[in-house]
Amino acid sequence: MKANYYVIYFIIYFLVICIQFTTSYINHTAVCFVITRPEQTMFEFVGELALDGLKYGLEIFIMIDDDQFEIPISWIPLYVQTLHISNETCFQNGYRRTTFVYTWPLEITSWDKTLFYFCELNLKHSFLWIIEADVFISSVQAFRAVHQLYSPISDLIVQQVIPNIIGDTSQWSHYSVAIGRLLPPWYRSMANILGLSRHLLNTIAEFIHWRGYNAFHEFSVQTLSLNLNMIVVSPTEFDTLFWRKDHSWDDVHQKPNNFFHPVKDKVLHKLWHERYSLFLFLSIIG
Repeated sequence: MKANYYVIYFIIYFLVICIQFTTSYINHTAVCFVITRPEQTMFEFVGELALDGLKYGLEIFIMIDDDQFEIPISWIPLYVQTLHISNETCFQNGYRRTTFVYTWPLEITSWDKTLFYFCELNLKHSFLWIIEADVFISSVQAFRAVHQLYSPISDLIVQQVIPNIIGDTSQWSHYSVAIGRLLPPWYRSMANILGLSRHLLNTIAEFIHWRGYNAFHEFSVQTLSLNLNMIVVSPTEFDTLFWRKDHSWDDVHQKPNNFFHPVKDKVLHKLWHERYSLFLFLSIIG
């Protein structure tokens, strides 16, 4: 009889360990900032995001276009990892042309390198955010809110998606690159920040293995997701992501939970983060 208790105890202990391991895996998220060459000013917010992310299983990475550029060690905050992938490695594995429309004649950018890293080399994360460096996020709380609200239920988090049911190439100038790559219906959106589930990352990897190269990310991930019945979410917090727009502090002040694109001046990033921190402080004591 006592032996049976030991067996039951062992089974319960084993199940608890399995549940803890599975939960840890499911909650494990990566955020990768993609940039040609980073500036020192961007690392302060990235470091704050990394520290806050320790509370909820977030890991922060920075992927650089220029694989010859070495970030000074003094710039890199705790818990932030910098990544270097050679162009040759990406080319040999088919990770190219993700942003080709905008970067021609360059076939390989930090977008390709990020997808290669998280699709082929580092598979432990259940969710990945890819964020261009000119996306402004007002606070770690704003990011955490979006992540925790949408990532558990989504395969793709992206700005508002526009459908093209019959494959009409006149609807968008870049649809010419969709011909022969993906069957209609096609879908497109801005893609300066994407949230991708492991399921979608595996699908992207399979597509690249099949084609030998990627398709333009402003229609490919949206089309793959929706045509394969994945869950695509377009948060209202992404309504302030534009191709071209001069954002102001008033925009941020009015919608502090939103993400803003483009904000290319990294000095403005630092200034607005400081203003928002002061705004929060005064709100609390007031």
